[in-house]
Amino acid sequence: MEKGMPYYCSISINKCMSNDVSGYLYQPYFGEQSFRSTAELIFLMEEQMMQLQRKQDSEGDVGSGVPVKPSLKAMSSAVFQIEVVAREHRTWQGFFMNPKWRKRKSFRSIKELLEYLQESLSMKVDGPNHKRTIKE
Repeated sequence: MEKGMPYYCSISINKCMSNDVSGYLYQPYFGEQSFRSTAELIFLMEEQMMQLQRKQDSEGDVGSGVPVKPSLKAMSSAVFQIEVVAREHRTWQGFFMNPKWRKRKSFRSIKELLEYLQESLSMKVDGPNHKRTIKE
C-alpha cells in the first residue's frame, strides 16, 4: 500500500481482558469480520491491506472506501476509526480516532496504534472482569 491509497476501517471492541481484545472489524470493501484477539485483528487488517494492494496493482484504483458504521449486532461501547496512510516493512503509519478525543492521533507503528487502543480502552469501565494495563 502506497501513500496514495489509504486504508480505512472501524473497529468495535466487545471484550478486553488481560490486554487482549475481541470484537468486529469493518471495512467497506470487505464488510464485517469478527476477531477474537489483538493478534487476529492485526492479521486481518494486514491481510485486507495486502489484498487491496494486489487488486490495485492488477485492476488500477479500487479505492478502500471510508469507514462504515458498525452493524447493530456488533455495537459496543468502544468503537474506533483507523486510517492507515502508509505501510512499509510490515509497519503502519496513520491515524487513530477515538470519538471521545474528538481529534485524530497519528501513529508511526503498529505498536503505537495498539498503545492508543489500550489507552482508549483504559478510559472505559465495562465491569469488574476488565483488566487495564495502560494508565494516563
